[in-house]
Amino acid sequence: MFLRLLRALSSLLFCGVQAEDVYASVENKLYDLYDEQRPVINDKLQELYDTLGRIATLEEEIHQFKQSLACLYEDVAFRSS
Repeated sequence: MFLRLLRALSSLLFCGVQAEDVYASVENKLYDLYDEQRPVINDKLQELYDTLGRIATLEEEIHQFKQSLACLYEDVAFRSS
């Protein structure tokens, strides 16, 4: 989206070859910036995936606990009757 906007703005501000040069230059700088930040991005993504995995495990444990608690409640209620 940013690149589309940049392309539109550059075509308004510059003509022909100049606009293409500016666009290519900015695009290259963005790729360079991404290449520099890739290790940090990958680390953060891995951390996110690990966290989401732990959340999924905890959700499953909570679900099992709720089922066990429901069974216990039914047993207590049945014995009280």
